[in-house]
Amino acid sequence: MIPAKPSASIVASAIVAIIGSLLVMLIAGSSFFVTLLARNGALASAQPPGVRTTSLVILAGFGAFGILGIFSAVGVWRLQNWARLSFLIYSGVMIFISAIGLGVVWFVLPKLPSIEPRADAVIRVFMLIVYGIPIAIGVWWLILFTRKGIAQQFQAEPLMMEDGVTPVPPKPACPLPIAILAGFSLISVFSIPLIFLMPTPIPVILFGHAIFGRPGLAIFALLSLTLGVSAVGLLLLRKWSYPLAIGCHLFWCISGTVSLLNPNSWTVMNGVLAKMRSPGYPGSTFSYGHNQFLAMNAGGLVLMICILVLLLYYRTAFYEQSDRKRNWNSIASLPTATSPTPPALAP
Repeated sequence: MIPAKPSASIVASAIVAIIGSLLVMLIAGSSFFVTLLARNGALASAQPPGVRTTSLVILAGFGAFGILGIFSAVGVWRLQNWARLSFLIYSGVMIFISAIGLGVVWFVLPKLPSIEPRADAVIRVFMLIVYGIPIAIGVWWLILFTRKGIAQQFQAEPLMMEDGVTPVPPKPACPLPIAILAGFSLISVFSIPLIFLMPTPIPVILFGHAIFGRPGLAIFALLSLTLGVSAVGLLLLRKWSYPLAIGCHLFWCISGTVSLLNPNSWTVMNGVLAKMRSPGYPGSTFSYGHNQFLAMNAGGLVLMICILVLLLYYRTAFYEQSDRKRNWNSIASLPTATSPTPPALAP
């Protein structure tokens, strides 16, 4: 049964989420209007075509996530279980994205041509704070909202069958790690419109080869949509979505392995970065060092392998929940008890 009031830790997490969401909305909103007004006047700047539109779309996306964060925070405060699950998904996504950001700062930043050593150290410390805070909050939420005592506060009073005695079984749910993976996959799908708005060619790197132009965009869109469809199916406990998700990540795992072992991949990547250089911005073209290239590709490959292991490990649990959902739907469709009817008095 849901308690009358949430615990102090739940209230604290909701307040942190509201403050963070408002901060994201403030930064995204102000940046959106500055970018919108930067067409002429004192704010005018030489930008390549399409950069302004892409920036506006990205900032609008950040603002939308801030709004969703506020709704989730209010739901957590009201002890609604969907909000607890959304917090857990946000936690996994925040930790992953922030960890990737820290990795990029540590491995890629030293290769930028115009960064002085003193500025490099300052930027490292600043980015450590920027990315470290979301990681700390994400770990806190993951630990908090998976604790048994906290999860029990979000459990509603069980429904009873028509007899008023037999409880309706709890609704099946996607295993939490798989739900987090599905949530991150759905967020990744939102990058599809950005790819089409970019003014510079964004290729798809498959098996150590770069595919530019419309074929590359078509392949990227197809793979992203397939991943998004599988993610929706996972959240809805559809059995067909599980082998589809395994197939998507296995494809990228094989492609990453071939790219890592291909001795020409480093040359291909430097050529891609040269073609992606934005016109209108002076400076030498960024290039990978060979060690940085190997480290980043190996890290991505290890991530894909971990995801495959995760999917294989939770396969049985997912199918059990999928079977339970089919049975639960048939049970939940039966009449449930309302208010108990008092026995009739004997004449």
